[in-house]
Amino acid sequence: MVLEVEINPLNRMLSEVVDSLAKYEGVKGGGKRIEDPSKIKAPYGADNPPVPRLDNEQDRDYAKRIAGYFHNNLINKFGESYIKAPISVQKALVDFQYNTGGFAGTERTPSLNRALENNDYSTVMKNTLDVISAYDSKKGSDGVLLGIAKRRAIEYNNTADDLGIPKLNLVKLETTPQGTARIIYKNKDNVDVLNYSFSNKGVHSQSSTGSFSPIEESLKLTQ
Repeated sequence: MVLEVEINPLNRMLSEVVDSLAKYEGVKGGGKRIEDPSKIKAPYGADNPPVPRLDNEQDRDYAKRIAGYFHNNLINKFGESYIKAPISVQKALVDFQYNTGGFAGTERTPSLNRALENNDYSTVMKNTLDVISAYDSKKGSDGVLLGIAKRRAIEYNNTADDLGIPKLNLVKLETTPQGTARIIYKNKDNVDVLNYSFSNKGVHSQSSTGSFSPIEESLKLTQ
């Protein structure tokens, strides 16, 4: 007889976040960092960790502990509004915090903060879609990256069924006539979910413009 062992829900959630991090960031590290090519990427994207690494701590365990830090940070900032969110939204927000270094809950995300405080989770996810830039050392300013847009779109789609919203079917990054970046997200009905032109950010020097299907990109991550 095989006994079923119940896994702690928080432990399972954080493990699933780390599984996603492995796909987005890689488990071995190496290569140049986007924001600082003079430095090497850390395993699981733990480039600017908010907590120090323990002696002999394995890469995955460290990434999971960082994810747990951001989970607790979201609880501290938003309380029941975050705790009551669907698990898919919690995972997306932990990934968002991990990727941005804790952007949500700051004075720079007023719309996202307000939506989360009001339990408006679909608006929360929409407000993550334009946070897709990183420092560009060649330009000395932030630049917009198609790769981060892919990550945001996939995480958005991961919440869609729970939130009863259409999945994103097309994402396009382009340059405006003024030389700034524009990001467009469309759903399966070809309706704009977000069409946003950055006022003072261009496309990152390490990014291309172009379009993709988040659904197809998500399938690639599972292969």
